[in-house]
Amino acid sequence: MAYNQPDQPQLGGTSPGDQEKEFALPSKESPLNEDSAKDSNDEGSSDDASASYVQGLPLACVVAGLTLAVFCLSLDRTILATAVPRITTDFNSLGDVAWYGSSYLLTTCCFQLMYGKLYAELHVPYVFLIALAIFEVGSIVCAAAPNSVALIMGRAVSGIGCAGMLSGVFIIIALSLPVHKRPIYTGMIGGMAGIAEIIAPTLGGALTDNASWRVCFWINLPLGAVTAVMVFLFVKPPRKSGETKAIVPLLKSMDPVGSALLMPLLISLLLALQWGGTTYSWSNWRIILCLCLFGVLLLGWLYVQFRLGDEATLPLRLIRQRSVASGMIYMLGINGAVFIIVYYVAIWFQAVKDLTAERSGINFLTSSTSVSIASVLSGVLVSKIGYWVPQMFFSVVVSSIASGLIFRYDINTTTAYW
Repeated sequence: MAYNQPDQPQLGGTSPGDQEKEFALPSKESPLNEDSAKDSNDEGSSDDASASYVQGLPLACVVAGLTLAVFCLSLDRTILATAVPRITTDFNSLGDVAWYGSSYLLTTCCFQLMYGKLYAELHVPYVFLIALAIFEVGSIVCAAAPNSVALIMGRAVSGIGCAGMLSGVFIIIALSLPVHKRPIYTGMIGGMAGIAEIIAPTLGGALTDNASWRVCFWINLPLGAVTAVMVFLFVKPPRKSGETKAIVPLLKSMDPVGSALLMPLLISLLLALQWGGTTYSWSNWRIILCLCLFGVLLLGWLYVQFRLGDEATLPLRLIRQRSVASGMIYMLGINGAVFIIVYYVAIWFQAVKDLTAERSGINFLTSSTSVSIASVLSGVLVSKIGYWVPQMFFSVVVSSIASGLIFRYDINTTTAYW
């Protein structure tokens, strides 16, 4: 469903009334819903549109399947934090630590925009199930990995599936629920992600100490199977109106040139950041080459996005919207801070404090619990008051203070402090 976005006021020139209109969630009588109703009338009657929403037991099953999917993704994202020291010991691969997380996030980033186009053109449940299958294949590769390179490749494959699942969860929520109910269920799903982050380090440490770090990946299979059944049986969105594009036009519409440039672009940057100051000095020709290659590929990618317009992987008209651009920058900063803490504090617990993997996971419970509680409360507050900006400001302030305190960790840091 598409509608024209209102002109965004210029930064710094909004009055309190304008800000209230900009940041408030739409009510049942808001123009957004009027536009939605008009769009629904174009496809059929408004009664038919409301009838397409999922209710009762099917809704419970859909939400259960989606929360399991998010649980699985969140678990896979942080469960390795406490297992990484054991993995590096088994594979003698301390230099690959950053790639165990980065390879997963790299492919997630590169393919997420592409999945958005697939969801727009193809039947939503089928795209989601294909992404889930790719994620499970990557988990199997990781679980059976004979060396560090295979593990990194498996993580990259899992990231491709993760990209489609992340997009699909929120698209399915949008198709299954009316606008005014979505924040509540989005908060529930965010809470499940928080719960996964609570137990992931502890679970990863327990499995690593008592079984094997490989079990951290095997557990994705039954969770994914349950999600697949729920989505296949109960997600029944209306079929796309009009004819589906043929394979060749569909592939062309997915910006193959931009997609081909994006991954080497990010790999060049990651290699420079990974090698710089450790494997090679920052003045080494390899680092300079990687940074130059990153700059050239970035310019090429931006040129392709500009030339393709609305057909680009990342249409520039979206970035021109202040809320979208600021949201992207916000998530870049928050996630960058979170993953540094998750992976390297776990190594600090085991390498500096000489704790077991299980114990280091238990030590993460304090931060993980606060993440879960804050996620649920934020979703409830947004649904009640209609504003999300205060929560975003509050989280940045608290995260900055916490990061500053973590920066002061040393071998003499007490339990009360960390």
